Amino acid sequence: MSAATDLEVTLDAAGTIGFGTYSQGQWFHGAWSMVQATQSIAYQELFPLVIAAYLWGSLWARKHVLFRSDNEAVVTILTTRTSKVPALVHPLCDLLLSAAHWGFTFTAAHVPGGENKIADAISHFRWQEFRQLAREAHSSPCPIPRFLLDSLTPPL
Repeated sequence: MSAATDLEVTLDAAGTIGFGTYSQGQWFHGAWSMVQATQSIAYQELFPLVIAAYLWGSLWARKHVLFRSDNEAVVTILTTRTSKVPALVHPLCDLLLSAAHWGFTFTAAHVPGGENKIADAISHFRWQEFRQLAREAHSSPCPIPRFLLDSLTPPL
């Protein structure tokens, strides 16, 4: 973590399985719907960031957040704050609106997949491994409101 970074958020999307995000003992996870499982990995990596900003954005007020992803395309999208892919514009805009609303700034950094162990364990639902890697993690995940999942899921 650099001196300018107040906190880190690590995330991972596991193809047809699910997603997971971790930051300072807080975490959440979810399984992909049938529609989401067919979306690009870039969409799948952006999706949990939007959820994190909704759940934890108030805690990030006036802070600088470092998003760590093992997907280089997503790091580029977060760094440039733009995408030519229409399916990625919606989640990116949601993230930018959350940042403006809560007053946090962010950067993104690529983390090699082999070093993204905590988020990877969450996204693959490997709970024993997760507990060994993140002993300070809260005992239960943060609940994700149904309306949020529904609003972020592309229509059939």
